[in-house]
Amino acid sequence: MYNLLTTYRATKAEPVAGLSTLADAHDLLDQAVANAYGWAWPLSEDEVLTRLLDLNLQKSSRTSA
Repeated sequence: MYNLLTTYRATKAEPVAGLSTLADAHDLLDQAVANAYGWAWPLSEDEVLTRLLDLNLQKSSRTSA
């Protein structure tokens, strides 16, 4: 389904019924997670990954000290 979701986002073609609903739900979840971290939305996928990596590195440096 996630491969189809990627294609849907690029083309808006919905080969499976409900794919647009899944995309909408996924967008709402992504926004809610960003809000929970205090991040402005929208963010690119690269920016999300960079921020999550930074958080992970911060946490690992605290636990190893």
